[in-house]
Amino acid sequence: MKAILVQPPFVQLNAPYPAVHYLETFLRGRGWEARAFDHSIALYRRVFSRRGLKAIFSRVRELDDSRAAGTARGEPGEFELMLSYQPVYEAWIDDICAFLSGRDPALAHRLASAVELPRGPRAQAFLAERGERISSEEARGLATRILDDLGDFIAAALDPDFGTVRYAERIASSRADFDSIRSALDGSWIMRECYRPFLDDFWRAEARGAAPDLILISIPFPGCLAGALECARSARRIFGGRSESGPVIVLGGGYISTELRDLRDTGIFDFCDYLAFDAGYGSLASIIAKEWGERGPEA
Repeated sequence: MKAILVQPPFVQLNAPYPAVHYLETFLRGRGWEARAFDHSIALYRRVFSRRGLKAIFSRVRELDDSRAAGTARGEPGEFELMLSYQPVYEAWIDDICAFLSGRDPALAHRLASAVELPRGPRAQAFLAERGERISSEEARGLATRILDDLGDFIAAALDPDFGTVRYAERIASSRADFDSIRSALDGSWIMRECYRPFLDDFWRAEARGAAPDLILISIPFPGCLAGALECARSARRIFGGRSESGPVIVLGGGYISTELRDLRDTGIFDFCDYLAFDAGYGSLASIIAKEWGERGPEA
C-alpha cells in the first residue's frame, strides 16, 4: 500500500512544518510505503529562480504594455524600477536562494562587496540605512529583502494574494460559502501558472509507478488552503476519484481542526474524501480501518 503526504504552499521556509513527516513515520510503522514532500519549498524554488523570474517579468511587461497603450506615461514608478533591474535579479536569484538555504555561505562576502545589486524599495532602504555598505554578517538581511521586494512585485503586478510565507488567507475566511473559495482558486495566478504545472508534473511522475492508495495533504494554517485544494484537484485529475478507483484523499492539519469543525457547506468534498481532525493519528487509523480493514496492509 502506497501513501503520498504533501505539505502544500506556503509555510515558513526557515521552519518547515513537520506534520507530514510524523504521519509518514506513523504509516511506515503500520507497513505502508509512505513518502512525504514539502511543496512549499519546492514551489518557492520554482518561482524564485532564473527561469521563474523570466516568466514573471515577461508577464508583467505584457500587462504593463497593455495598460500603457493609448495613455501617456508619467514619472517612472516602482514597477518600472523593478523591471529595470530584471537582468540583475536574474543574475543573482539562484545564488541568493542557495545562500539563504545554507548551500552557499561564501555569497555573504560577494553581497557585501557587490557594486551592482537589485535595488527594490526594501533592499534600497536596507542599504541606505547602512550608508550603502554592509558587512558580510548583514548579507542575509539584504538577501531576504531582495526576495521580499520580488514578493511585493508579484503581489502588486500579478497576484494580490501572494506572500512568501502564506497565500490567499482571505479565502479561508469564506469557508461558509465554498463557491467563493472555488472562484478565488480558479482566479489565482500563482496557483494557475506556477503550482498547477508543477503539480501535474509531480503527479504524472508518481503515476509512472504504482499509483498511491492514499494521499494526505496538511493544512496547518489558513494560508495553505488554496495550495491544498489545488494539490487535491490535480491529484484527482491525474488519478481519478474514488468512483474511478482513485486514491483516498484526506485533508488534515490545524486549519481543518480549528476552522472546519462546524462545516456546513460540503463543497470541500469535491476535492477530498475525508477530513482528519486533531493530531491526525486516530483519524487516520479510523480511515484506514474503514477503507482497508482494521490494520491496513498488515491485516
